[in-house]
Amino acid sequence: MGGELTMAGRAQSECMGDSFRSVYPNKNDYSALPGSGFIRLHSTYRHDLKIYASDEGRVQTTAAAFAKGLLSLDGEIAPILYHLVRSHKTDKLLDQPPSGPGKRIMANVKLRLHKMIHNKEEFNEEDYKRFAPTGSQSLIDSMRIIKCPYKKCCELLEFVKKMVQQIKDISDDPRTCRRNIIHFTTMKAYS
Repeated sequence: MGGELTMAGRAQSECMGDSFRSVYPNKNDYSALPGSGFIRLHSTYRHDLKIYASDEGRVQTTAAAFAKGLLSLDGEIAPILYHLVRSHKTDKLLDQPPSGPGKRIMANVKLRLHKMIHNKEEFNEEDYKRFAPTGSQSLIDSMRIIKCPYKKCCELLEFVKKMVQQIKDISDDPRTCRRNIIHFTTMKAYS
């Protein structure tokens, strides 16, 4: 443990957040820019978004830099870290499964998510009522854009596979292995 996030690491995290934003569905009537749908969604839920990270400073700074890129925020990292990144009791989030009633709740949530993600049919009116019982228009709009969760997950998987292959191709090509691929860092650092 320990250490501080380098400027290159901060730039990489911001770049990754920016790239991740472009994966989010976008409605063309708001803006033609990739990822603007996420920016619009965030502006409606600005105070609800929280990012959880461990207590380690480097991890929290990485999370804040990622959020800065993801949400296309201006300014310094410190206010983003203060307002969006949480670390209270995160050390046990993934370490131990809950016991007692918490274990049953977690199993129920996993089962519901599994059924929803593996559903190969498009969302319908019944699904909108079930998954958005408050009638949240932004959630319903997102469901309409996604249409079929299983198909969207498959598309996302293919996107990630292509991205990984592109990174491998760049790192294997002797002509490009010395070029900067993410701001100030070269692939040599990862070898």
